[in-house]
Amino acid sequence: MMVRGTTSLRIPNPHESDIGAGLLSRILKQGGIEREEWERL
Repeated sequence: MMVRGTTSLRIPNPHESDIGAGLLSRILKQGGIEREEWERL
């Protein structure tokens, strides 16, 4: 689960390791969150 402020995203990760930048980018896009907004909060 990724949480920033009042925004939370459930991230399935069966490998239990860090996710890559590409996957994070796709998750944020699906969540309607700009990368700059995510990093700012």
